[in-house]
Amino acid sequence: MIKRAFVGSLFDVKRRFKLSILGPFWGVITLFVNSALLTYIFSMVFSVNEGYFVYLLAGLLIWNQFSSFISESLTCFVDAAPVLRNLKITPLEIYFRYFFKSWILFYLTALPVSIYVFFFEKSNDPFAILYGVILYLPFFTFLGFFLAVLGARFRDLSPIVGMILQVLFYASPIIWTESALKINTFWNDFNILTGMLSLIRGELLSLNEIICSLIFTIVFVIFFLLMLFRFSKRIVLWV
Repeated sequence: MIKRAFVGSLFDVKRRFKLSILGPFWGVITLFVNSALLTYIFSMVFSVNEGYFVYLLAGLLIWNQFSSFISESLTCFVDAAPVLRNLKITPLEIYFRYFFKSWILFYLTALPVSIYVFFFEKSNDPFAILYGVILYLPFFTFLGFFLAVLGARFRDLSPIVGMILQVLFYASPIIWTESALKINTFWNDFNILTGMLSLIRGELLSLNEIICSLIFTIVFVIFFLLMLFRFSKRIVLWV
């Protein structure tokens, strides 16, 4: 099942960039242009340090993947409704096909970013982006399936999650630095995005960030098992 899902995800990636000249490099170009423009604007409005471009580059890279993964997870089974109804294929295989495709696309963008940081920027660990996210893949695996099942059952969930993501973007250290906080907030300590961003930026995780990551992973493991064994057979009826 996992092998079929992976092969299918490779086919989806190839089909996505069919007849495109630059293919996945459009994502890299967009990321660099947005980061450069925001760095220029913030340097004129706020006092940002010399390494802010790389800081923002890593932040936007992770945020783009985080937000798109969550948004697309919610419609994973809905989009695959004809396949689920007409073919003998399990929802879990459909989900892993989407999961692999999402992270293949991420690494197609993350690899050029890491190469750029290695050759042109001063960084303690230029390849932290590549292996840092791997540590959070179990969390994303369980979270994505949980959201996919909920999204199949409750169609109004997508706009609600969209609003939450907008707030989360400004409440996480993506475009602002943790040193800019005047007080140490509980939210920042237990925001899973904070730990993820710290890790891919080559920083050491604090004890609170480690605890937060473990708690979130354990919680969504429980939700994953619940959705898998209790509701997976109902997904075909919901979509």
